[in-house]
Amino acid sequence: MTQTLTGSTFSVSAAAPADQVAATYAALAWTEATAAEILDYQGPKPEWNTRTDETYNAAAKAEKKTTRSMGAEVVVLLEYLKANSAFWDIITTADLASPGLLSCRFAHANGTDFRYFQAQVKSSGEIQGSADNILQRDIVLLPQVEPVKVDA
Repeated sequence: MTQTLTGSTFSVSAAAPADQVAATYAALAWTEATAAEILDYQGPKPEWNTRTDETYNAAAKAEKKTTRSMGAEVVVLLEYLKANSAFWDIITTADLASPGLLSCRFAHANGTDFRYFQAQVKSSGEIQGSADNILQRDIVLLPQVEPVKVDA
């Protein structure tokens, strides 16, 4: 379901944090899409892989957690000014590089809740434009680390 998250921001950085903690992510230089409105954001959803535990009798089976994965893809749909090339230059560079790892920051509209994570760019493409230089772009990212949450 597409939703408008007016006031929220999505930013990227070509740099990697020194540690996976909020303070090192916050210290990075971030590039934000100018005048961007996030039309849809489906953030990282880490999940556990499971296996059936058959050490019990045949009638009672249980699912046990085995490993934790980064979960589904992160999908971001943005509407932005065509003139903001710095944001897309970073995404394009990361997409062409190996392994193409980007630091990402999603900031909620309240300005105090953040989600930081690192991801590879799976795809990024313009999906529609208009005569007034406002474009829409769909970005699909593959999370590579556990997200770091900062809630006020």
